[in-house]
Amino acid sequence: MSFKKFSLFLVLSIFSFSNEVIRVGVASNMSFAFKKIIKAYNQKHPNIKIIANYTSSGKIVSMIKYGANIDIFLSANEEYADRVCENIKCIKQDIYAIGKLTLIYPKNILSNNLNEILTKSNKIIIANPKIAPYGKASKEVLNTLSIKNKKIIKVSSISQTMAIILKSKNTGFSAKLISKVVKERNLLNEFNVLDINKSLYTPISQKMILLNKKANDFYLFILSPSSQEILNEFVAQ
Repeated sequence: MSFKKFSLFLVLSIFSFSNEVIRVGVASNMSFAFKKIIKAYNQKHPNIKIIANYTSSGKIVSMIKYGANIDIFLSANEEYADRVCENIKCIKQDIYAIGKLTLIYPKNILSNNLNEILTKSNKIIIANPKIAPYGKASKEVLNTLSIKNKKIIKVSSISQTMAIILKSKNTGFSAKLISKVVKERNLLNEFNVLDINKSLYTPISQKMILLNKKANDFYLFILSPSSQEILNEFVAQ
């Protein structure tokens, strides 16, 4: 093979490979469920590589604003997805999940009453309300119940909230899509999980937007019954 033909082959190979990569910005609360969705998709499409960046919705909006290569954005609410679509063309947008807020707290707090649990907790871990929708919902609950700010520790995302809760053995708010990790890691002897009454926070409709048409097939797969079954598996605990 001549050098010219080899160079052309190399360029075409790189171009072909780049078309097989889909980059997704994923809200932290989706991290565990989304990994299973990727696995299910790759069973049907093994040659397509899905690269997911898991962080707060607010951070993903900033990444897109400053030119990050993201083909699909799964937001933890509608607001952050809408912010993106105000500034750039969104090919599609759909609600893909309805978020649910939970409280994870140590077993040594002997109660199942939300107000009592929060009052007895030394610290309460929440995601940053300014950039994380679940943090905003957590703050609404705390404000409604008049819980003092000195107890509240804010972290960057809902997945980081979970990590700190498990490490520090403190109380904290989580997304139900994430809190299943307590059961999967056999931590039910250390923690309780309490579903938060929906009347205490603004409903969390999680919106997804398509930014690059090459990712349309994967976008539709996320909305498919098989993916929704995975999401339900994480919500219906």
